[in-house]
Amino acid sequence: MSKRTKITAPRCAECGAEAVLASGIEVYPHRLDLADKVMWKCQMCPDSHCGCHEGTQRALGRPAGPKVRDARSKLHKMMLDPLWQTADRTYEGGFESELARTIVRGKARSRVYAFLAHRLAMTKEECHTALFDIDQCRAAWRALQGISYAEIREWAKAREKEAKENGGS
Repeated sequence: MSKRTKITAPRCAECGAEAVLASGIEVYPHRLDLADKVMWKCQMCPDSHCGCHEGTQRALGRPAGPKVRDARSKLHKMMLDPLWQTADRTYEGGFESELARTIVRGKARSRVYAFLAHRLAMTKEECHTALFDIDQCRAAWRALQGISYAEIREWAKAREKEAKENGGS
């Protein structure tokens, strides 16, 4: 027997209203390829929506309008992704395997988000661009401007050292 959990409706990043489930055809009437997709849309903001994790009704973040979706996308493309996707270039001597490179990038991604969460005074769970509103996107942009992955790595290592010294993991 499968256990069903009640899905909590996400709140719109634009107005804070609770979103409702909708079909892809309701959100994108001109996109027949999305007709069978499940989405969340705001009842108050006509262009505010977000998708769901494949095969579920679990929201991929918070519904948002075009401006916020664009800001989230630019934040990823121009700030977050370049930091962790190029982290492997900061390691001297190269890698023994492609798996080692993938592991480094995975750790780098976690570090970048932990650094951003720290800078924005958020928890790691709250620090996800799909949850951000426009002001949070702007704050994240400012927090990452001029930062290199080498600086984030040093910050992370210092925190790891401090945690060990204080009896943490």
